[in-house]
Amino acid sequence: MNLPSLLFIALGVAYIVWQRTHDRNRRRTLRLRVDQLDFADEALVAQAPFGCMYERVLRAPDGDDNYVLFRLDVPIESKERQVHHVVLGARFVGTRIQAGVRDLAVNIALVTDDSVLKASTYRFEQGNFAAVGSATDISAKAQDRS
Repeated sequence: MNLPSLLFIALGVAYIVWQRTHDRNRRRTLRLRVDQLDFADEALVAQAPFGCMYERVLRAPDGDDNYVLFRLDVPIESKERQVHHVVLGARFVGTRIQAGVRDLAVNIALVTDDSVLKASTYRFEQGNFAAVGSATDISAKAQDRS
């Protein structure tokens, strides 16, 4: 391999690393408001809307990487248990949870197994499907854009 080819590859790798770091930093400030719940029990509907802060993306057994762990601003009461985290997943193919989303349809799972807080993958038994809802970015930057 010649020097220009190696330089091109090194620049490509550096760009990918920068892009992932930039994306990680941008997502750290992502705050969502979740409302308009469907298929939820009355107790959960009574606690909506709720705010949550981005923690990290989780891989899932179905190969999807669009499951995102969020820390709730205020814990949710669910079956005599306080839930502090939710996993949200974009409901429709081709949509993603990302900065700037407005009224994005999401599946909501209440985290029941705290091992997911340290894991990089999400197993469906670590949470209970709770509802379908609508997520909107309420981060400071998103507020500035509207």
